[in-house]
Amino acid sequence: MNPQISSATGTACRSYSSFRRQINAQVAADMQLIVGSCNAVEESPDIDCEATCLLTEGLPDVEMIKTDIMMLDDNQEFVEPELLNMDAGNIHHEIIMDDFQSLPLDSDDSDECNPDISQPPLDTQLAQWVNKCKIPHDAVGDLLRILKPYHPSLPLNSKTLLKTPNSFKVKKLRAGGEYCHSGIASGILELCKDKSLPPDRCLELQFNIDGLPLFKSSNVSLWPILCLIKQVTSSGPYVVGLYSGATKPNDVTEYLSEFVDEALSLVKNGIVIENDHYDVKIHSFVCDAPARAFLKCIKSHSGYSACEKCTQIGEYSGKVIFPSTSASLRTDEDFEKMLDDDHHISLSPLSVLPIGMVSQFGLDYMHLVCLGVVKRLLLYWKGPIGPLHVRLGRQSILQLSTKLLHVKEYVPREFARRPRAFTELPRWKATEFRQFLLYTGPIILSGILPEPLYRHFLLLSVAIIILASPRFVPDFIDYANELLVLFVKQAETLYGKEILVYNVHCLIHLAGDVRKLGCLDTFSAFPFENKLGQLKKLVRKPQFPIQQVLRRLAEANHVRKVSVHTLPETVFKKEHNSGPVLTEFQSARQYKQVTTNQWFFAVTSGDNCFRSNSGSFVIIRNILTSSNDSVILICEKFAEVIDAFDYPLPSSSLGICKVSNKMSDTCSFLLSDVAQKCACLPVNETLASFIVFPLLHN
Repeated sequence: MNPQISSATGTACRSYSSFRRQINAQVAADMQLIVGSCNAVEESPDIDCEATCLLTEGLPDVEMIKTDIMMLDDNQEFVEPELLNMDAGNIHHEIIMDDFQSLPLDSDDSDECNPDISQPPLDTQLAQWVNKCKIPHDAVGDLLRILKPYHPSLPLNSKTLLKTPNSFKVKKLRAGGEYCHSGIASGILELCKDKSLPPDRCLELQFNIDGLPLFKSSNVSLWPILCLIKQVTSSGPYVVGLYSGATKPNDVTEYLSEFVDEALSLVKNGIVIENDHYDVKIHSFVCDAPARAFLKCIKSHSGYSACEKCTQIGEYSGKVIFPSTSASLRTDEDFEKMLDDDHHISLSPLSVLPIGMVSQFGLDYMHLVCLGVVKRLLLYWKGPIGPLHVRLGRQSILQLSTKLLHVKEYVPREFARRPRAFTELPRWKATEFRQFLLYTGPIILSGILPEPLYRHFLLLSVAIIILASPRFVPDFIDYANELLVLFVKQAETLYGKEILVYNVHCLIHLAGDVRKLGCLDTFSAFPFENKLGQLKKLVRKPQFPIQQVLRRLAEANHVRKVSVHTLPETVFKKEHNSGPVLTEFQSARQYKQVTTNQWFFAVTSGDNCFRSNSGSFVIIRNILTSSNDSVILICEKFAEVIDAFDYPLPSSSLGICKVSNKMSDTCSFLLSDVAQKCACLPVNETLASFIVFPLLHN
């Protein structure tokens, strides 16, 4: 325990043990003096014996004092006299008693004696902490045994604390591996509790199936079946079923049998939620190319008839490529009849569901575009793959890395990762490639990448910006499709035939999926990949991975049930008094950060830029709150706004503009005036100009 200063005595507070020893020594010494005085009284004829009895009756028993001290909580702080180096028997009695009276045994100011009644019970707090910090159960058990003597209400076992279930219905599959079906309906009922559901009483479900390797030293992997309720996306995906084995499921029909049966029943009969009946529909299946081929029982992406959207036959040029952009499209009816023998391997177990096996298996742009096309382009420019004439020199790569790292401090909080140098390109994640394609790439590549390659890159960037934005899809989807077709055609000229692999070819079909399923983020794998990463962290040892995952999920579900959090809609942080304030807001309180259900704004770079409803781009200089708790943003507008680029269209058509560091006069906005948060990224190190990108991902 660190020494502290007592407010009552000004002395240093030391441990309970050392002070208890001094108390005991002093009490013993004082009692010896008292006993000696009593003996003297008995021998003295001048003192009344009745008065002596009254004197001794008012004194506490020594053993009683020791017992009371032993019963004190070890967490209490005890005040030790200043004369710490003196022998306990020589400390004056009045000093001991004064300090003893200052102990926080019954003080109303003590946090120990008066806990915050708004705090949940101790067992709930411990369960929340264990779940949040992923504490091993052995460590939790040791902690509970330490706390049990002081908090008898606590359990001794971690499983009791976390309400860990004891068993699950895990079955061994005939084709190998194990499977446990958690259920689609149970997840719907759990996630839809107390949620605002659609008035049309129809729930749309989106499913994801993918492999998840668990250990580098083992072939054991998980194949979870995940479900996302489109009307409750804030809750994220949940687990429907779990398969574990040394390989992927050998028999897809056996693997999906329970899932297909329940999905078919829900689509046919619907579900009752809190006495209200809801219809259930399947929105789409979101998987990467190998998983789609596995589920649909079709040729893999490296096959000659691999394209899921058109009938083009691939060519071999060191690898299978798809040079044509005008092949006839596949339809759900043709797939159901299995008309293309070269495309199908066998009948898919999902064909019994009322879904389009072509139209409702969208091309996931996380794998197709970010990890596929964008990564390939960057590797071509950096090496070691691709033709030599498109590779950048070492100095150019160094300049790109320098510009990327300079942009780093201006990246908004909404970005999952900040930019990294090109030397770490092999370790970039999908969100980093997406960030490069939509935001940082158009800035840092200008002036370094050769102009034909840069303009070609802008074709892809602008097309994906359009398809990822609900604002632009209705009016610009045909234009985006034309840009993607042009990108694929020019890719052969600039990079050679070898670039026309499955991923690049499928770009010409991306707009068609957007027409059917919505903008790109409505059928992307990003939320499912996040969930897979969380599931992987739940497995702590190779044995029984399914049981481990299901136990941890059940514990987390219990914590959510017992945790009642009523978070305020608006949270202000970092109060100050140094910001600019308009005359009419002189009495308002000033803050540096504000968080709402929709926005996070701060006065620092990265989180201080937005586009107003009037179309102006502004920078936040101060955040105020008035007496009625309304949020007032003190801002400056950019004085000069021009197009950031003019190919393949003026960038201002997409809300992307180049601004100078010249600002207009200070003005004020309400949060209701904010149309879109923006990323304001510097063009170069001089900070003379910036490019403003409206955020597509909050």
